[in-house]
Amino acid sequence: MSARVFLLIGLWTAGAGIAAAQSELKGTTSYSYLGIGFPVDVRSSQASGMGVTGVSLANRFSSSYANPAMYSQAFFTTIGGGVLYRRHGAEDDFGTSTNAQVDFSHFQFVFPVLRERLGASFGVYPVTETSYQMTTRTEILPAFNNSSDTLRYQTALTGRGGLNRMEIGVGYRVNRWLSVGYAPSLVFGTIRNEIDITFENGGYQGENQQNVLTNVGFGNRLGVFATFDKVLDPRDVLAVGATVSMPVRLNTDKSYREVRNFQDPATNVNVRRVFTEELGRGDNELPLEVAAGITYYPNLQWLVSGDVLVQNWRSYANFEGESESYLRNRVKAGLGGQYTAEFRSDGGLFNGAAYRAGLSYDTGHLAMGPGNGTAISTILFTGGIGIPSRVGGSSVDLSFDYGFRGTTSHDLVREQIFAFRVSFNLSELMFLQRKLD
Repeated sequence: MSARVFLLIGLWTAGAGIAAAQSELKGTTSYSYLGIGFPVDVRSSQASGMGVTGVSLANRFSSSYANPAMYSQAFFTTIGGGVLYRRHGAEDDFGTSTNAQVDFSHFQFVFPVLRERLGASFGVYPVTETSYQMTTRTEILPAFNNSSDTLRYQTALTGRGGLNRMEIGVGYRVNRWLSVGYAPSLVFGTIRNEIDITFENGGYQGENQQNVLTNVGFGNRLGVFATFDKVLDPRDVLAVGATVSMPVRLNTDKSYREVRNFQDPATNVNVRRVFTEELGRGDNELPLEVAAGITYYPNLQWLVSGDVLVQNWRSYANFEGESESYLRNRVKAGLGGQYTAEFRSDGGLFNGAAYRAGLSYDTGHLAMGPGNGTAISTILFTGGIGIPSRVGGSSVDLSFDYGFRGTTSHDLVREQIFAFRVSFNLSELMFLQRKLD
């Protein structure tokens, strides 16, 4: 909003009796307006139903970004992708709102160079997301009893965009129990923050302002994965995994765009003018990320998995090179399990299906409010089912999240989260023509 509009509202409020406002919150999360967006954890369709990142959860029948060392396990050539439905509710001191949206979640292509020895991957997935809309409708009553002087206007704050990672990776099995992996990537994305002011009275002209950040940088991920059998029982297997995502220096171009609508006094014609300005180049940094996990298979039907992810957001600096006081280091911990039904030749649709459930707690990377701030934490309950194809190793995975983020104390926002994912994993047997003897 320009100084003229601020001055107009300020002067009007000074002579007014009562100012009332109503707000509405929409988008993936209201907290995504801070920094370079809200962190997104896209790992694997199997892990999504268990509340874990999946760094120790290998599966030759489905693609996974969780750990590049697991590419060494590739047996099938696999194409993976998914669709995500999200229903988001938000509550603050002004009211509540609910909205829903559908997005593509990820895409990955994994193929064996040497089966179960050397594998490679190519994929694209989100890293952070900016998706919010905060609309405030304000009514300023006049100091005197003249309803025609009431000023009504709407302020809409909108954010769109985020960071994405385009990654290639390779995994190599060193020996029977140890694998290592490396994945370089291009991190890129545009974040657009917009404010739009509109007045009910046509005598006042509104404005639209946009700040645009265009980011690009190069990233590196390292992974290690190991398995040990006959740990507690002749049939069991223990798997451990860990990854390190190195900090990514983002080269950022910042630009400003302003749209003004006004009436030309000479012609009484409404005029629309656009002003743009390049604000220069600076740096942002996607922080260091470390994840580690352990998975135990007591037999072929059961497994339990747990892992921890840590991101060093305290090291983040904004476009001007300044640290942000509201940022804190993020820790996310998850625990989940899976039961795989026995496969029978005469079974139906859910023959050999995998049933999953889990729980995760995320401290968040934000602390807001008075004092040291209130942590914007998230708790999620997850569940899912993997339905295998009757042909080859392909599958369809269904999973859901239900949970809560934030709080309404200290003028903050509490969010209710529901998400439903449909992921597919198509193996090479789906593309080969079968021959009859």
